[in-house]
Amino acid sequence: MLPQPLILITLFVHVLMIICFSAGVEALKFLSPPAPALPALLGFNMVINCTTDEPNATVKLLHQPTFDNWVERVVTPNKLILRGQVFTLLNVIVSDGGRYNCEATYKSQTVRWPTFYGMAVISLGKLNASRI
Repeated sequence: MLPQPLILITLFVHVLMIICFSAGVEALKFLSPPAPALPALLGFNMVINCTTDEPNATVKLLHQPTFDNWVERVVTPNKLILRGQVFTLLNVIVSDGGRYNCEATYKSQTVRWPTFYGMAVISLGKLNASRI
């Protein structure tokens, strides 16, 4: 068995190594706080901003239409587009309702919005003459 002072020095060196290797690594975070509700109008587009402080992070848009399981919304040319880290859901329909969540990953870090944010509230709205 090692003498007490040697055990303490060994422990101190291990703690110091952990601190040194984790120095400068900041937690991945979203730049815009998510809204509790995401207003959307039927037939219009809905923007969901998943921008993080790391432009190289990959982002996913998760959807919970029935409060059961989260499913990833896949980028589709005529329905869901991604520019940078911002999603645009095109031509919102009733089945687009439910909760949304952004998930961002960079290296070994993954973050998500808090689960009580991102409820898509869809309403009829007014039809603008320019949309006819």
